[in-house]
Order: sequence, then structure tokens, then C-alpha cells
Amino acid sequence: MKILQLIIAFKPSTFGGIKNHVYHQAKEMVKNGHYVEICTSNAYSRRKNNEEKGTKYIDRIKVIYFRRFFPLNFYFIPMLVFYLRKNIRKFDIIHMQDFRTFPNIVGYFFARLYGVPYVLSAGGSVPRGRLPKALKKWSFDKILGDKMLKNASVLIALSKVEVMQYQKVGIPKDKIRIVPNAIDPEDVPESLEPGCFKKKHKINDLAVISFLGRIHKIKGLDFLVKSFSKLLQIKPSSVLVIAGDDHGYLEELKDIIAQLGISEKVIFTNYISGLDKWSLYVDSDVFVLPSKKEGFGNVIPEAAFCETAVVLSDGCAIADQVQANEFGIVVPFGDVKKLSSTLLRVLTDDQLRKKMAKNGKEFVLNNWTWDKSTNILLDIYSEILRKSKNTEKIILCS
Repeated sequence: MKILQLIIAFKPSTFGGIKNHVYHQAKEMVKNGHYVEICTSNAYSRRKNNEEKGTKYIDRIKVIYFRRFFPLNFYFIPMLVFYLRKNIRKFDIIHMQDFRTFPNIVGYFFARLYGVPYVLSAGGSVPRGRLPKALKKWSFDKILGDKMLKNASVLIALSKVEVMQYQKVGIPKDKIRIVPNAIDPEDVPESLEPGCFKKKHKINDLAVISFLGRIHKIKGLDFLVKSFSKLLQIKPSSVLVIAGDDHGYLEELKDIIAQLGISEKVIFTNYISGLDKWSLYVDSDVFVLPSKKEGFGNVIPEAAFCETAVVLSDGCAIADQVQANEFGIVVPFGDVKKLSSTLLRVLTDDQLRKKMAKNGKEFVLNNWTWDKSTNILLDIYSEILRKSKNTEKIILCS
């Protein structure tokens, strides 16, 4: 198959979320003999010059970076229009990532014009949220967004929660497929050994509670630090590690920590990746994802693969799977007393931690690896193309 992926930003600009799963799935598709091309922009680059451009091959994936402009808080990529107009017909299928983006607008227009089937992964972005953003999203949807969803061959959801989000805007359930995010066990460094993170941060004798992700209000970090403060009253030999980029909430979070009087018990590492990231998982006694809302949360399978017990809020879309398969405990978002007591229970019950560790790694290997996730997606593509060819035959015979 010849597959075109449309995404607003891609590796090595920023890496995480949608960009992460597009890369891994494309990598698996190429391994399976398919041609994959990714059209993207130089948006969100970590580089100071912000100049990712031209055509590059990343693990045999063809990636084309187009220059973007930024008028009216919207990424505009004019050269993408000319490129897709000329080239879109050479692809068997188009996969649009995210929802209300310029690449998807252009991709939708030419896909409909030339009759190329497309699928769309909204990544949890369908809900309109609160004003004033809700008004902008509502306007976009009435003009174009609703048509983009309605005319897609299939809509891809990460979880049952996202299935319901699609259904709330009128998409029938039989048009939605679940393709979960995943991990690649080969990403875990061979040199990984327990104790490295603790030794580096001089916390060898302490119980480690960790969080990894954006430092953003929606991640529920105020909920976590308040619960951790309560835990310290009973188990003072604990430390909280918060790893991640500041997304406008770091100073407020540090103020809350200072008011609680626990600054010496909280370690901020900024963004970490590679060996440092995996070392954090391995050396954590419990990993916490306390988000108010979370579309999937790849940190959960990563931590579970490292045989670390997980605790997460009911705002996380995969909470039901984690709890049903007994490798984590789900707590109500914002319930400080419940999170605190749950952390204490996990930290003091060795048998529970061992059980969660075993169940977590087993579930991830059986369900949340990129080869399995990608095979589901490729089957969806094949199903769409079979239906498309059958439709063409019917039209020709009629």
C-alpha cells in the first residue's frame, strides 16, 4: 500500500502524543513492505532556529517538512496545497492526524476531489470544550469539521472514551475503530539497570513516587502534590519526582508546593528521555498519572512494561483497562484523601506491587506493542480498500 500521513508537526520537532504513535506505526508499516510518506511542517520545533525543512528519510519513512506561517493563531502551510494537488492521487489511502488543522483541511479537499479514501485520528480533540475556544471549534465544525468526520471511511479512536466522543457528534459506532497507542520494547535501553536514577539524584533510601508528562494544569499536578503532602505525614521517607516540560504551570505548582512546606521532598527534572526516562520508571515504586483528562497516556504502558505499579485518575481514558487487568488502581480525580491512602497502600504492600508489576508487563506485551497496534490499523486500511474496489466494480457494471 501507498500511505500518506498528514500531521501538523513531526519528529524531531517535538516528540510525544500523536507524533510518537505516527512515527512508530509508520516505522512498522515500512517494515511490512508498505510505502509511507508523511507531510508535515516545522511547527513546535525544539531547535532554536526552528528550521526543519525539506525532505528527509527517518527509518525509511519519507518525511516532507513544509514551511508554516502563523496568522490568526492558525498554522498555514501554503506549499502543502500545491504538493497535495499534484501528488495525492498516487496514494491508496490518506491518514489524517488530529482534527482541526490546516493539513487536514487541504487533505480533505483533495481526497474528496480525487476520490482517495481517508481515515482520521482525532486523538481526543473532537470535544469543543469551554468558551471562547468552544465557539471557534463550533464555527469550524459547522463549516467543515462535521463534513470531515462524516465523510471519513473510518474514524480511529484510542479508547472507548474517544468512541463516545465521536458518537456524541453523531458518528455511528460501526464507523469507529479502536487502535490503541503502544510501546516498542526495543526502545528500552539494554544498559538499563535498577538504581541509576536514585543514585544520580541521591535518593537511594527513599520510596519514589513519580510523574512524567507536561507540567500543565490539566495534568492534575496540584491534586498529586496535595495528596503527596498528606502521605508524608504517615510515610516521610518518600520523594516525589516530577519530570516534564513547563507548559505554563510550573511557577504556580512550585508556589503550591512551597505553601505545603514540602519543597525539599519534590524533585523537578525538566524534560527527560532515553536512558533517564526509563531509569525513572524502573526506580519508581509507584507511577502516578493524576490527569483531569487524558486521551490515552502512553506513560502508563511504559511504566507498566518496566514492572512499576501505576495509580491513575478516572479522567484517564484507559483507566477501565488498567483496573480490569489489575496492574493499576484508579482513583476519582481530585479526591486527595483517596489518592493519598492509595499511594500508602501500594507503597506498603509488597505483594500487591509484585502482582501489579507482573500483570502490567504481561498485559502490555500482549496488547500494547506497536506491531500489534499497527497490524490492527493495516487491517482497517485493507478493509477500506476492498470496499472501495467493490464499489468501483458495482459502478462500472451498472
